Amino acid sequence: MDFKRTNSSRTALNSGRSVPPRPPTATPMRVSTYSSASTPRRNTTPNSQRSPAGMTPTMQRPPRHGGTPASARGPRPGLPRPESFRRTGTGVSVSGINNHSSSISSIGNTSGGGGSSHQPMHLLSGKTGGNGRVNVYARVRASAANETADDQRQLAVRMKDNTVDVLVPQKGRFTFTFDGVFWSNENAGTKPFSSQEDVFEVIGRPLVENALAGYNAAIMAYGQTGSGKTYTAFGPPNSLGTPEEGLIPRVCEMIFSRAAASSQKGVTYRVCVSMLEVYLEDVFDLLNHRRMVSIRNNYTDNSFHVVGARSIPVRSYEDVAALLLKAEPLRTFAATAVHDRSSRAHTLFQLEVQTSFESTDIVPRISKILLADLAGAERIKIAHTETGLPFEQARNINLSLLALGSCIEAVATRKGYNQNIPEFRNSTLTRLLKEYLGGNSVSAMLVTIAPSAHDAHLSVQSLRFADRAKQMTTHAKINTVKPIDATDEGASKLSDELRDAYLKKKEALYAEYQLQHTIDELLKKIAILGAQLMEATHEDIIARLQEEIEGHQKTLTDADAQLQEQRRILYPNEVVLEDKLKEVETKMQELKEEHEDAIESLMSEDLRRYTDTMRAKELHHNDTVASMQAEHNEEMSRLQKLLDEANTSIQQLTAALAETKNELCRADQSLGEMQSAFGELEDLYNTMNDRH
Repeated sequence: MDFKRTNSSRTALNSGRSVPPRPPTATPMRVSTYSSASTPRRNTTPNSQRSPAGMTPTMQRPPRHGGTPASARGPRPGLPRPESFRRTGTGVSVSGINNHSSSISSIGNTSGGGGSSHQPMHLLSGKTGGNGRVNVYARVRASAANETADDQRQLAVRMKDNTVDVLVPQKGRFTFTFDGVFWSNENAGTKPFSSQEDVFEVIGRPLVENALAGYNAAIMAYGQTGSGKTYTAFGPPNSLGTPEEGLIPRVCEMIFSRAAASSQKGVTYRVCVSMLEVYLEDVFDLLNHRRMVSIRNNYTDNSFHVVGARSIPVRSYEDVAALLLKAEPLRTFAATAVHDRSSRAHTLFQLEVQTSFESTDIVPRISKILLADLAGAERIKIAHTETGLPFEQARNINLSLLALGSCIEAVATRKGYNQNIPEFRNSTLTRLLKEYLGGNSVSAMLVTIAPSAHDAHLSVQSLRFADRAKQMTTHAKINTVKPIDATDEGASKLSDELRDAYLKKKEALYAEYQLQHTIDELLKKIAILGAQLMEATHEDIIARLQEEIEGHQKTLTDADAQLQEQRRILYPNEVVLEDKLKEVETKMQELKEEHEDAIESLMSEDLRRYTDTMRAKELHHNDTVASMQAEHNEEMSRLQKLLDEANTSIQQLTAALAETKNELCRADQSLGEMQSAFGELEDLYNTMNDRH
């Protein structure tokens, strides 16, 4: 696959001419109400065909075959933009396009809800690089199981061409125009049924084409809770490899299909995957055991980047599918009154694609593909999330989406591309999405809505949000990188291994710190027991218990000394790891410089010897780390045993102390009785003396 640029492909970016005119704002129009019964209804799809997520696919996805599928066909040599990308002045139609040529074969003849033939859909408008603004699409989901029969029959949403009409009870009808619309409800409408495959053909395929051409690309799924965002992005649970799988697995499958087809043409792809979750304003790495990561601000270009997140290289679609299955249980879902599996966090799935060519005349390219499954906006009272953790989740979701709306408004009304927009700092989500909102990216937004009149008001709010996003301009450019040879990859791999080992040692030190803290607390408890014993009256019991406590305290002190010694042993090892890390990074930089100066004289035998040396060093380092880890685990087990014995002794001492107190109480009681009897005897004695 050849990505040679033509002069015309850079005209829109570098010619200095004005940004393409914005489409007319789709101001919601309130007109007279209509009755949903006025539209003749086609035969509905049987309930047995409904998907678990509420969508109703009526078209089966064609089986995968070997070789290069239709979805993997690339552009002709010399064209960085596929023929199917047609720029239009009024957005992209999702209706039939029989009069337009396309490189995509027909999706199928099965239609949803009725018997009409479903036509292929347009792709994202324009050539690769986008059309200078965010493309916006709308999709109406199928009726949910918890909706009443009246809600399922009386729909408040209509779609025709690229328009969406929503009938809000007692307020009238609101009309919006987008780049494309998808009717995915089982009730027959004026548009054919749109399956998961249809959504991918319109939105996902151009996303991949732009990414392979070197542009950053993004799709953001927005809508109220329970409107089908996660279904569209990922598909229902256990849907990988089925017609119901979502945009993300389909995008990954197309990338690797294109990679297999292009390998014979001298084009190589290197793909890395990362997956983050924004939960309660914190960021968690779903591909690294849900470890918390941080966001840092690069003050040179006022950008934000994630620190500590894993970016895992993948070589096939199966690798990505395995990572998705691994991350799925770590995502945050909860049942609410509105949705039994509501996303309680934003999920950001990112692919980094590096494209290199055999020809030295073509500079390697690198691009990022972001697929954002945003948590749904919800009304707290309707969802019954007024208290506790559900309230905190809903509040953070709504606040982050409010901040996102403020950023969209600021980008849509900014006076220049370089204008600073401080609103991006208002939430974690907006900091992560900054590059894709009016920045260096070909971006699209898919707003999902519910069909029933019960949700009509929230649907209008979602459509207004999406309509405003359509006004954002983008400035996508091809991203190029310096070539990376095998030497650099080996050094980078070793550097990553050393960094992981360093982080493991940090975790071990933290665990030891917690153990030391526990021992300190036990010492405090022993001191308190000693003070209580000093207040007792029986000196022999006090002496015996005090002696036992002192012996136990000595045991804990010895354990503390051993912990300190262990830390003194570990700290130098950390310093050694840091020194090794610095040495490897320095060596990697030196190798890059040598590569630039002497690339023509670098022989394959030298490269092989260097690779063997680095591999031997890596194996030796892994053995060293494993040995240290085993010793550390053994020492921790021994200290834990001492701690358990100390706890047992304390429990025994506490029981003995309680028994001593009981004995003292009984002695005091006996003494009181004796004193009372002695008083009575004294009174009797005095009485007898008085008589004599």
